[in-house]
Amino acid sequence: MTRRFIAVSWCFLLLPAVVIAIFAFRALQGEEQRIAEVARAATREHLRALAATVAAGVRRAQEEVSAELLLAASRGTPEVLMELQRRQPYVATAFLWTPDSGLVFPAYAHGWTAEERRFLARYEPLFAERQPWHMPIADSGEQGGGAAQGWIPWFADSRVHLLGWVRPAAGGVVCGAELALLAVMARVIGELPAQSPPGYTVALRDEAGRVFHQLGRAIVPAGAVPEVTVSLAPTLPQWEVVAFAGDVPLGHAAARSFRLAGGLLVVTFLAAVVLGGALLTWQARQSWLDAERKTTFVSNVSHELKTPLTNIRMYAELLSAGRAADAVKRDQYLKIIVSESERLTRLVHNVLDFSRLERGSRSCRSEPHDLVQVLRGVLVGLGEQLAARGVLVEERLPATCARVNVDRDALERILLNVIDNAMKYGGRGGKMEVSIEVSGAGRLVTLRVRDYGPGVPDGLRERIFEKFFRVDGSLTAEQPGSGLGLYIARRLAREMGGELCLEAPGDGMGACFSLRLEVAEGGGA
Repeated sequence: MTRRFIAVSWCFLLLPAVVIAIFAFRALQGEEQRIAEVARAATREHLRALAATVAAGVRRAQEEVSAELLLAASRGTPEVLMELQRRQPYVATAFLWTPDSGLVFPAYAHGWTAEERRFLARYEPLFAERQPWHMPIADSGEQGGGAAQGWIPWFADSRVHLLGWVRPAAGGVVCGAELALLAVMARVIGELPAQSPPGYTVALRDEAGRVFHQLGRAIVPAGAVPEVTVSLAPTLPQWEVVAFAGDVPLGHAAARSFRLAGGLLVVTFLAAVVLGGALLTWQARQSWLDAERKTTFVSNVSHELKTPLTNIRMYAELLSAGRAADAVKRDQYLKIIVSESERLTRLVHNVLDFSRLERGSRSCRSEPHDLVQVLRGVLVGLGEQLAARGVLVEERLPATCARVNVDRDALERILLNVIDNAMKYGGRGGKMEVSIEVSGAGRLVTLRVRDYGPGVPDGLRERIFEKFFRVDGSLTAEQPGSGLGLYIARRLAREMGGELCLEAPGDGMGACFSLRLEVAEGGGA
């Protein structure tokens, strides 16, 4: 009932957690889009600032050329224009035009140069008066004491050309010049920053869509579509400042970091809920198993206590009632009473040791002891039980002592539990072997207890050292026991710095328990 309740509670906790996670991920996606839009808007403002810088540089060059043209128009001679064209780097070709005579400069003297022919062909509609001089551009108007002037954006040869002109107030003479755009842009580019902002590449593109100048060293892929575009019109029509997205789209780096951090929080929340529920379920199962084991343990211990007490009481009553007339029966009854008392004592000691080990209150006082002597003492104490079960003990012990640093009581408890386990489960084999071997350059002593019974299944070789575990834990088990003997033996061995384990016999018969302990200083075999 408890496990079912915890499982249902976990489901009720997990369902809202999943719903919250879904809404959280949607909110993170919306926030990601918002951050991307904010970053895109910031990029657009950045490009507008760059476009303003470029436009300001072009206008400064136009104003400088316009001032020169005003001075040249007041004199109105080809020589002045030739000097202006030679001296002013922002003037590509200067010209002088009158309504009566047409184009006065550049004039045909020794033939037109290639640049002059292209210039005349480009502006022929203007010079032939098929196009008006007053174009609807931003800086045309009356300046310089009534003189009209302006700049005409002219599209020819798939390029944008800027033509400046001045008409003095006194007459219809037009003095003008075509702006050397490359020279102007060379100066403007020097005023731009050297690097693009992180996350994107900024470029200045001409009227044909070609990259005229690029900020930074990143290569713009052919055919790439800009993320943000800002036009340079009307100062420089069809020119634009563009921003290309890098490996991470504009604004997506910050948005992705935000989404990643938020996603990790959501995943952590879900993982905490799932792991918490799993932990509760596992804990409930463990509690249920522990409760079941403890119930079985209490039942087994009660049965174990009741059986020797019943036997002790029964034979004591027989002796008290004088029903054992001969000495042989009295000796037999007394031996049974002593044997059952020893059995009861071992059980009580196991329970007490288990309680102390679980509380951590049992302390081991290690002192040098002869392992051979302790082992023989234990075997002598168990001699009656071994004989009653028909178990023959074969000893393979060294002739000299093997001294180890141990707590004698703990060592005796280990040996009693291991040998008692071998008697109960391996006694049907009729034989038990005990041996002591010194290894590890004389630093390690290994005591082995082997029986020739049915052995331990492979899947239970480690589980037999668990507390309360028995291969058959029912009250009707063939052999009595509480499931604590081997658990206590291993715990005591580790408390003394040793190890108790189950080895696989070479011939595959029975079970072999090995106890490894360190040799005491000056000890040996």
